[in-house]
Amino acid sequence: MIVEACPGLHVTIVVQGADLPEHIVSEEDEDTDTTGKRYVEAVPGAQFNVSIRFSDDLLYPSDDIEATVYLDGQRVRGTCLTHRNDGRSTVIGYFRSFQDGQWTKRPFEFAELQTSDESTRATQTDALQELGTVRVLCRRGVKRATKAPHKKKNEICSKTEVVHEKCLIGRAISSRATLGEAIPAKAPNGYRMQWPYGDQPIATFEFLYRAHKDLQIEGVLPRSSSPVSLEERDPESLTREEAIALVRRNQERGSAQVQVKQEYHTAKRSHQDALEDDDADDPDLEVSFASERSKRSRMSGSSGAEIIDLSED
Repeated sequence: MIVEACPGLHVTIVVQGADLPEHIVSEEDEDTDTTGKRYVEAVPGAQFNVSIRFSDDLLYPSDDIEATVYLDGQRVRGTCLTHRNDGRSTVIGYFRSFQDGQWTKRPFEFAELQTSDESTRATQTDALQELGTVRVLCRRGVKRATKAPHKKKNEICSKTEVVHEKCLIGRAISSRATLGEAIPAKAPNGYRMQWPYGDQPIATFEFLYRAHKDLQIEGVLPRSSSPVSLEERDPESLTREEAIALVRRNQERGSAQVQVKQEYHTAKRSHQDALEDDDADDPDLEVSFASERSKRSRMSGSSGAEIIDLSED
């Protein structure tokens, strides 16, 4: 990454000897003249370095440049850059401290973030506002002399420190920048800086490190697409194991369809037989018969007229 106000100064995050790919942040957090921001992907357990290098178009070829590294808002290392235009990079990847009468160094490392909703266990500090950020401040000055290094103790948050969940509201962060195991080291070289041009940074580089899934949540990386089923794949692209699995799946599906059809026809016949048996004994079944009204005739005793009797028997 570079910033507009300071061409010729390049800062990157390096893992296993390669610069991490950088992704543009949202328009709300876009770059300024002196500040650059990029997303990078953090893999828990991976050690990383901050790499700083110069190119021929550096604006201040005669001045000394000091770089200070902050992990999640905590200062871990400051150094005066000595490699200028010789094609090499200055790599900052350790935190040095003096403990138990010995200098040690601990590598920068990404770790999985430990969270809790219990206030008694979790840390809640203002420094957590910068959680998920590796910041590098570069200042222009003059290196005057060396001095004895300050014998500071390790005060950097450990990878096992628990963070309260409410400190992460609105942020997709599941990893943190911390320190690896301590190993013996030589005492660092101290130095003194003077700031004839003021001590404000000429360039600030912010790397917003996130786990892969967090970058997907933020919309920086595309979400994983649904896998294409074997039925929809080109048969020529299937491996032998996939082809066998597809044949077995189709056989099981065909057997299941035959069984369903057989069960359907069996149930249908049973249902029809049950209906016929029920009809024979159904007391509510209505059956109608046609009947003729008997027609009997008789003679009227007085008039002799024939009377037709239409009454039923």
